[in-house]
Amino acid sequence: MKSEDHENEHVENKEGNLFGYRRLGIAQEFENVMGVKIKKVKIHVSLGKNLATLVEIIALNHILEQRGYNAAAEFENALIKAMKHAESK
Repeated sequence: MKSEDHENEHVENKEGNLFGYRRLGIAQEFENVMGVKIKKVKIHVSLGKNLATLVEIIALNHILEQRGYNAAAEFENALIKAMKHAESK
């Protein structure tokens, strides 16, 4: 891992992101590869994680986004709604 990667993770931690990366995927990152803008997805891998399943889910999420459905935004909206409902009780 390059030293600037550690610096970026440290900055993200200061912003309140758990474990130094965004878990919902609402904010998208892109990288320019040979003049083509490519969506960048960070996967933090550890022992016991099924990498094939993670990649398959990322690919499915990309297809859904291309069709206009943003699962992360839908989840965030449902979560906020549930939290507001719980506060009103």
